[in-house]
Amino acid sequence: MGSKIESGHAVNVSNFFKLIQKCDNLTGWNPSNDSLKIAEMTTFHTDSQTLLNAFNTAVMAAKTPIADNTALFDPLSKLVTRIVNYYDSTNAKEQSKKNARSLANDLRGFNAKKPKGTAPDAEWVSSSHQSFVQKANKFKEIIEFLNADGLYKPNETELKIAELTTLWTNLDSSIKDLATVMAPLDQAKASLYRKIYAKENGLITIALLAKRYAKALKGAQAIEIKEIMAIVFRRISSKLIVY
Repeated sequence: MGSKIESGHAVNVSNFFKLIQKCDNLTGWNPSNDSLKIAEMTTFHTDSQTLLNAFNTAVMAAKTPIADNTALFDPLSKLVTRIVNYYDSTNAKEQSKKNARSLANDLRGFNAKKPKGTAPDAEWVSSSHQSFVQKANKFKEIIEFLNADGLYKPNETELKIAELTTLWTNLDSSIKDLATVMAPLDQAKASLYRKIYAKENGLITIALLAKRYAKALKGAQAIEIKEIMAIVFRRISSKLIVY
């Protein structure tokens, strides 16, 4: 999921403001549905913009810690490959070697793909945080597995259990620091998504109701109604909305 979705939030909020302006210019705009009254929609837009600003602030606050975590975790896959290659060179049982390779493959599989050519959006930030947690947990499993086998005793300092344990401690600490940044981001995202995309009373639902009332007021073929109908609103997957 790329930054198109993130920018889509801003477009939806901006287009809602355009819709309000055009509806306000229509002679006779007097809906029985209170949520479609100009004052109500204006307040709704203001609240949506406030939530959007808070969301963008939280995203920006999370990006630097995410980048720092990425720099810390990036060498992990190559290190695990070295660990497995060393273990393969020992006289450990073949099944034990197979188990070690399986754990390593699991760790390397936890990756949140960064969008190409665009700034990472909130969904990528969130999935990246989750991938860090999964990698750290799997790395700990690898350490515990190898520590239980007396044949794992490399001469290389960076492959020794003590050194790997220290690295894991640093990874775990970094993740916990990141969690303090992720909490307000998750909260801001949930609030924004509910405001814009809730089925019953979200911004897009109100916008679509306003379009229907406009057609009822002037007829679908009127030029000003065609302009209103041309204002685009885009939903996101309902799976992303937390109630």
